[in-house]
Amino acid sequence: MKHAGPGPIAAWGGVALASMLALVLGPLAVRENLRAACDVDQWPHLEDCHRPTDPQLQREMLRQRIARNPGDAANYVALALLDAQSPPGDAALAAQSLELARRFAPANSLVQQVAAQQAMAERRWPEAVAALVGLVEHRADPQAARALAALLREPEARAALVAAVQPGSTWVEPLLRSIGPAGADVLDAMPVLTRALARQAVRPESALAVVDQLRARGAWRDAQALWLHLLGRPTGLIYNGGFDLGFLRGGFDWEFPNAPPSRTGFEVQQPQVAGAHDRALALYFNGRPLAVPPVSQVLVLFPGRYRFTARHMTRNLRAGEGLSWTFSCVGDATPFARAEPLRDTGGHWVDAELTLDVPATCAAVRLALMPQQRSDGLSGLRGELYLDDLRLVMS
Repeated sequence: MKHAGPGPIAAWGGVALASMLALVLGPLAVRENLRAACDVDQWPHLEDCHRPTDPQLQREMLRQRIARNPGDAANYVALALLDAQSPPGDAALAAQSLELARRFAPANSLVQQVAAQQAMAERRWPEAVAALVGLVEHRADPQAARALAALLREPEARAALVAAVQPGSTWVEPLLRSIGPAGADVLDAMPVLTRALARQAVRPESALAVVDQLRARGAWRDAQALWLHLLGRPTGLIYNGGFDLGFLRGGFDWEFPNAPPSRTGFEVQQPQVAGAHDRALALYFNGRPLAVPPVSQVLVLFPGRYRFTARHMTRNLRAGEGLSWTFSCVGDATPFARAEPLRDTGGHWVDAELTLDVPATCAAVRLALMPQQRSDGLSGLRGELYLDDLRLVMS
């Protein structure tokens, strides 16, 4: 899928190396690291540590220190940081200094930052990803996670990200959390997430958060595909239509108002009821104004004709003109189909049926239980309503 806007490297064309790092890695910028190294006394004791004015003089002083003490890793790190600011024509010099620093201080976070910087500038994606992954996994570096997320926008870098996912990888979840701040597209993260799920390198709840991001973006089919992958089993067009399973937060399960009964106007339970196939969804109305809709589910359907069936039973239900199952396009409050209203059945189970046509303009459909009259919801309902065995099939 194509997305508007240039990739991360194309957008940086012609930008100096240090400026590019500042754009992508924020606080990882070389000049900031030089200053920080001085502040924590990691920089060799140069006369003008806190006010560097002549990089070439500093290089000469560092080389003299290295000649006197070849095993002092801090000098190699400092030289690599300085040479990372070299003009593009001095790339070979920067690479040589980095190689020495990696040899003497392979775990140094500043060295890893410079390694990531140089690799990104030269589009050496596997090396860039490896350096950033190390910063995330061993240093819990949020800016490195954001840089990884930014690389999702570059197809070749995205392939390197996918290849870097291994069993036990811990960098994928920080990347997922950084998609928004990095200005990346959650759809571009799907190959990484799919591989991470297969290798158990991401928790299901983190993947569910991606489902919610996809829903918010309007990528309904991608969201549903990920949801079904997480379920690990096929399901009907209506999920948990018998209300026998516990409800899952997020995804495409049943949705209820997130408030106490004193504010929603009803209480939800899943009791075993005579006449139900197993459990049923019970709504106990308390007379307070009804939060609308009391229960709903988003369905991802192809355009066409469908047949909807359901069962219900009520006891002492006082609901004015009754409640009915409605179908509407997500984002449009006006239903395009409405079943016959549910009224008091005196404790007997009743079957309901509806034939409906899903418009081609519907990206997703919301199935919701709604009062026939808005005024009935405002005045409050009383009594018990039991729902069971909701099904939807193509007609």
